[in-house]
This record gives sequence, structure tokens and C-alpha cells, in this order.
Amino acid sequence: YFVDSTVPKMAGALTWPSSSSQPVTASKGRNHAFTVLTAPIRRTAFRTCLATSSLSQRSGAFYSGRRAKSADGTTRLAAHEESEVERSGGTAEVEAAYEVCRAMTAEYAKTFYFATTFQPRQKARSIYAIYAWCRALDESIDSAAAHSTAEDLEAALSRVETNLSRMWRGDSGGDSAPDIALLDTITRTPGMAVQPFQDMVRGMRMDVRPEVRYATFDDLYLYCYRVAGTVGLMTIPVLGTAPGVTVEEAAGPGVALG
Repeated sequence: YFVDSTVPKMAGALTWPSSSSQPVTASKGRNHAFTVLTAPIRRTAFRTCLATSSLSQRSGAFYSGRRAKSADGTTRLAAHEESEVERSGGTAEVEAAYEVCRAMTAEYAKTFYFATTFQPRQKARSIYAIYAWCRALDESIDSAAAHSTAEDLEAALSRVETNLSRMWRGDSGGDSAPDIALLDTITRTPGMAVQPFQDMVRGMRMDVRPEVRYATFDDLYLYCYRVAGTVGLMTIPVLGTAPGVTVEEAAGPGVALG
């Protein structure tokens, strides 16, 4: 895809402002920056992926992604879920992880979830995994920022980067539901690149500073690409492109819709 500092243009979806001596302020974090960048298309479903909000107490269960254990310590699925495991060829743990990701999407991104009902089953599941991974990362950093030091936040983001590297090597990246489902999605999706996921983590680093201010629109645009536009690039390998359209050609609109 794209090297760290090279951000794909948005295919005409944005009119670049003239130079200004006033710095651009991304007040209230990603929500404001995202709105500034994607105003012409902000009703797209993907905007919900990185909307800043507070999870309910159930978010802990969502992020841990572990089903309740039976007396013998094994993970149990309902009978109808076990039949889904047999049909898809996945393991019980993977199926349980996808179900957690689906539930997260259904609860926190209702219009987005509705759109996925028109997709083939595995494509929809892959989108749930991507959404849940983004959501869990965003919420974990937002919640930690209130009571953690800069060093703690940096350590947490470094662990996420390590997990990503392991997943793209085919190893287990983590035991949360989003990690488990995303690893399965990676193995099932040819051409899925780690770059957009790494860039999102870089965006989180930009966001944990006490005051987020950008001297130029280009700086703000880089920030918005990292924390929002990357989602479009994450999903292109899953959703595919129109006949005759290359991934490179789809990248600009993909970033715009992110």
C-alpha cells in the first residue's frame, strides 16, 4: 500500500483549503478531525468505526472475547453455533470470536451492521473482525489515557504493533476476540496488508498527546488518514473492487470512505 508518510489523496472528495497562518486544532480528538476531513461523506457507515464514545461496562467482555467456561474449563458454544463451526471449517474459539465481533458491530454501528447483511457471510464476518479490532483499539487507548502515563500508553501501543507483526507471520497475535477473528480473516483474505493497521496505531500515538494541534492542513490530513482513512484500505481486500479497477485506483476513494 503506502509508506508511512505518503497518504493517498481522496479522489476529489475534498477541497483543500488555502494556506492559513492559524493552526488547525483537532479538538476533542478523532471525532472532530474525522468530521473535518469527511464532511462531504460523513453519513457513510464507516464513520462509526472510529467515533469517540464510551463503551458500557460490557466492553470488557467484548474486548476479552472469551466465552463463559464450563465446569471442565472448556469453551462451550450453543448447539446452533456448533453447526456453524462445522459448516465454516473454523474452530470453536474462532467462531466464538467472530460472534463477539458481530455483536459489537450490531450494537455500536447499527447502520453499518445493516449494510453488512447484504454481503456474503464470510465477507460480513471479516468486516466485523476489522470493525471490532478498530473499536477495541480506539476504546482501550481512550480509556487508558485517563489514568495512564505516556510511557504506559506507549508500551500498550507497542504491544499492539508486536501482535500485528505476529499475526502477519501467521502466529497468534493475542487472545482477545478481535485479535482472534482478525487473524482468521487475514488467513482467508489474499492481499490483506499490515500497513493500514500499523498506520492506525501511529495515529493513536498522535492522539494520546495532551493537546492535539496541527500547524498545517497536511498535518491534520495525515492524522485523519491514520485514525480513519486507514479503515478504507483495510476493507478493500475483503470487499474487492469493481471489474477493471485496480487496488491502487480504489485506494483514494477507499481512504475517503474510511
